[in-house]
Amino acid sequence: GTGKTRLAETLREPASKYNGLFVTGKFDLNLRHQPYSGISNACAEICGAVTKLQRQEPSRAKEICDDIEQSLESELYLLVETIPGLAEIIDLPSLATKRVSLSSSST
Repeated sequence: GTGKTRLAETLREPASKYNGLFVTGKFDLNLRHQPYSGISNACAEICGAVTKLQRQEPSRAKEICDDIEQSLESELYLLVETIPGLAEIIDLPSLATKRVSLSSSST
């Protein structure tokens, strides 16, 4: 009732003007038993946009996925439980292989 959603919506146009992505995540009181549901919903929107981008601009989508992998590394497996869409855009088996090879080379 205070205009937070309306205020946030004013960012949609500038985000798309600069080739950005505007996502929303609403914290629903009825979903209070699901921690971080609003953030999870927003992240699911991002994953959906990346999935769409994989069909339209595969090289750009790969850059984004690589950035996500690099930024989140060890947390990815935990985040997939909350944001299942991550498993659709990130190659988790190859990530596991990378982790194993990195850990064996450091010993």
